[in-house]
Amino acid sequence: MHHCYIVLQGYTPDLHSPDRVECPALVTGVGFTQVVFGYPNEEAYWEDARDGLEHGFFEVEGSGWSAAIDDYNNRSIGTAYFRGRSQRHFFIGSKDASCQLLADDLKVEVFPGHQFIEVVGMIQQRIHEYFSKG
Repeated sequence: MHHCYIVLQGYTPDLHSPDRVECPALVTGVGFTQVVFGYPNEEAYWEDARDGLEHGFFEVEGSGWSAAIDDYNNRSIGTAYFRGRSQRHFFIGSKDASCQLLADDLKVEVFPGHQFIEVVGMIQQRIHEYFSKG
């Protein structure tokens, strides 16, 4: 099972708190199949037809993303990837960029008091541990 990692920079306890501090977060797409990063961009994001989009983490219920992959694979190579099972469609929205993940699960860890680059280093360590297991 493969994972993808995204490091975000935000604030804790929230953006509007007078005592806020910068806080990096590590998002793990557990067992991911596909990731789309950067679209919709800031201008398109606020005009998206899916009402109620805000900054944050969302699950797109009833997504056809897994079925679209199976349809494509059936037409191009004659076999389905998911074979009836589907993965969850997650949407991460922010003012700068968005990210969509097709994965088994989404795990979010926050690291107040850490630097962004420290969290990036955690990814390198996790990848090393993954491949060391053989």
